[in-house]
Amino acid sequence: MKLRKHSKYFLFAFFVVLLIGAFLIVKPFIVAILTSVILGYIFFPVYAWINKKIKRPNVSALIMIFFILLIIFVPTLFFFNMLFSEATAWYSSYEATNVATFLENNFNIVLGEVAQDRVDDVLTQVQDYLFVEASSFVFSLPKKIISFVIMMFIIFFVFREGERVASEVKRSLPIEESHRARVFHKVESTINSLVYGEIAISILQGVVATVGFWLLGISSPVLWGSIVAIVALLPAIGPLVVWLPMAIVLFLQGDVFAGVGVTLFGGIILTLLLDIIVKPKVLGYKGHIHPIIILLGVLGGLSVFGLTGIVLGPVILVLLILVVEIYVKEGIR
Repeated sequence: MKLRKHSKYFLFAFFVVLLIGAFLIVKPFIVAILTSVILGYIFFPVYAWINKKIKRPNVSALIMIFFILLIIFVPTLFFFNMLFSEATAWYSSYEATNVATFLENNFNIVLGEVAQDRVDDVLTQVQDYLFVEASSFVFSLPKKIISFVIMMFIIFFVFREGERVASEVKRSLPIEESHRARVFHKVESTINSLVYGEIAISILQGVVATVGFWLLGISSPVLWGSIVAIVALLPAIGPLVVWLPMAIVLFLQGDVFAGVGVTLFGGIILTLLLDIIVKPKVLGYKGHIHPIIILLGVLGGLSVFGLTGIVLGPVILVLLILVVEIYVKEGIR
């Protein structure tokens, strides 16, 4: 009996050591793994439809990988290339002397020597930061390529075996059946609300803003459209914080036509139609998430997981709240 008890402790300690070792092994690729799972979940209905037609799981999974590459990664590469080009051009046009000239010509504000030095310092810091980030990105390219290959490999198996693995995980959770159903339903509804609601509407607002700014002759439309997409994702902020200052600057510069155009386009299309009318209807259909959860989850998730954190952050917070609710109810019983 004593030996059996010691064996039990040894087995548990050995399991903890193996668990830590496994975590350290996969730690560099955690973001790639989580991204694979999320993409697999989002596109699984398409995979199921294709596999139902051809009844060959491996071929269906390969078709889906090419499909994801075609509609996500290739356009993303072009988009970031355009965004980088516009951001570089925009930054180059606003050196310290240009900023001083811009303020003096448009707002009748003359920068003193101290303010000019401060502007110089800020722009130098920005330039240094961008250089460090660019260098870091270049040096990390081999790791990013490996992570990308791993991600594609995992997506293949998520499509092929994800349904079976999800069923096994659901059966293995050491909680009551009703709680299991709640957990999985909460994960599903949260991801659906984020992907098909918040993120989809934010991307739509960004695309519409980019096209609108381009038609109105605004410089760097992709850059400003990207900013609109980001702020549209955050509750209580929305596109207003982008188009309103833009319109004010255009009016102060004397470009009344562009100022009126940005005001009408931003107020009617971006804010009234998309942000106030369309977005609540879509979120009401897909399931609503509390704005605080979205705000903290998106910002915190981005800082921890990168782009994948837009989905992972709110999902983790929602699950935490659900687990606390379950624990409280079980404790009361």
